[in-house]
Amino acid sequence: MRTGGQPKEDRALVVSWMVNIQNYQRNLGGNTVLPYQRQPVEVDANAFANFYVLVKGIGGARVPAESDDLVTQRLKEIAAQYGMVIK
Repeated sequence: MRTGGQPKEDRALVVSWMVNIQNYQRNLGGNTVLPYQRQPVEVDANAFANFYVLVKGIGGARVPAESDDLVTQRLKEIAAQYGMVIK
């Protein structure tokens, strides 16, 4: 979906989301969990959700084991955009 507005996110990230949506992999359990969890849109969704939970102080981070490295890195990037540091 294109609305004509300018996204705040990096162009490369938005393009990766667009490509991912066109080739989206559903989580059907079993051997589909890893590809599902490591998709750019799922990594970003998990990172942002965890950032929100941490900032609001309403719980601890819950990162899927299958994408821990990617989600943690993206979580740190999101935090940096808001002048925060996640260890």
